[in-house]
Amino acid sequence: MLEHLKTRVSSHYGLKPDALSEEFSLALIEVFSEIFGVFRKRVEEEPWLIFHIARRIVEVETSVCENPKKRINQFYLSVFCKYFALQNLEIIISKLQTDSRIQSTILNARSLEEQQVPPPS
Repeated sequence: MLEHLKTRVSSHYGLKPDALSEEFSLALIEVFSEIFGVFRKRVEEEPWLIFHIARRIVEVETSVCENPKKRINQFYLSVFCKYFALQNLEIIISKLQTDSRIQSTILNARSLEEQQVPPPS
């Protein structure tokens, strides 16, 4: 999931997929510790849920469809909304948008990519 988010953030900011550093991944892990806590609690209450979600992930990630990226994105959003309550997703999005470490790594990656682009001749 973290790699999926890293890829989406890179794409959103027009960065190469590998432009974001380990620091970005670590910041994501810290920000997501809250959702993992919610997930753990939910699975402890309903252990069957882990197998259900895993089966759905495999189905969605391996299915052939017209727009796989859109379907995958919708799937993950629906998992967050259905199993972890939308308010938790809003908290995470807010943290992602305001976390200084995440924003700093994005800005650093953009600066590095801009420095590597040769000026037009």
